[in-house]
Amino acid sequence: YLYRAGYNPRGLKDYLLTLKSQEGKTSSVFFSTHPDTGERIRKLDAALRKYEDATNFPFLAKRFSKRAKLG
Repeated sequence: YLYRAGYNPRGLKDYLLTLKSQEGKTSSVFFSTHPDTGERIRKLDAALRKYEDATNFPFLAKRFSKRAKLG
C-alpha cells in the first residue's frame, strides 16, 4: 500500500526496528498478540526486494507524526 501511494515502504521497517528495540523494556500486550517482531522484519526484508525503485520515495515522517497525534 505504501509503495502504490508513493511512500517509501522502508518506513515500515524503521517502525518495526523501533518496536523491536522496546521488546523487554516495556510491558505490552502487543508483543504477546502479534507475530515475533524479528520474524516480521525478516519477511519485510524479503518483500522489500521487490521495491528497489522506491529508494527515492519520501518517508514523510513529519506528516505522519502530525496525523498520528490527532487520533
